[in-house]
Amino acid sequence: MTIISAATLCAGPSNLSPGAPRGYNVIEIDNDTWRARLHQRQMVNMQFNMPAWGPGHFVDTNTSFVEFDLAPPMEARPVGMDRNYALETASMHLGKGEWEQAIEALAGLPADTMARRMRLKAIEELDSPALTIALINEPTDVAEAVVLGHALLIEGDPKACKHFLEHPFVAICADASVQEIVSKLNARIAR
Repeated sequence: MTIISAATLCAGPSNLSPGAPRGYNVIEIDNDTWRARLHQRQMVNMQFNMPAWGPGHFVDTNTSFVEFDLAPPMEARPVGMDRNYALETASMHLGKGEWEQAIEALAGLPADTMARRMRLKAIEELDSPALTIALINEPTDVAEAVVLGHALLIEGDPKACKHFLEHPFVAICADASVQEIVSKLNARIAR
């Protein structure tokens, strides 16, 4: 097992063992080969207020670096990890009232039921009919249909209204609030 210490970059003269210089390490990682190289750097002068840095020395290798193998992940990335991260991030943004950031965090989950509910909450809080129409193109439940229908009543063009009215979910929905929006949109189109 390779163990790497942090070195003594910020140590003062009284914190160092006699003859031991201040130092730091640089770790170089190659994710393709799962190899790493630890470079040791040490102070090469004794002016603590104006240090000069140079290569350190490893006794084991007689060089300023040590190479070692890294352990690759034991298994592939768990399924759903990205989804969970996106939902957690969006939830954090919703809690802070950061509506745009919540919508952005959920952008990769257009069909996820929980993500759609969270996105709808952010859309409602933003109260932007144009954004609502752009983000809820295909309503999948009553809440989305009502929010989209309301936005279309405020700012919808005839083509978008017609698309909404012909949408399979809207066309067969028996919910009273959706039916009221449908009737108002039909009246607007008939004018």
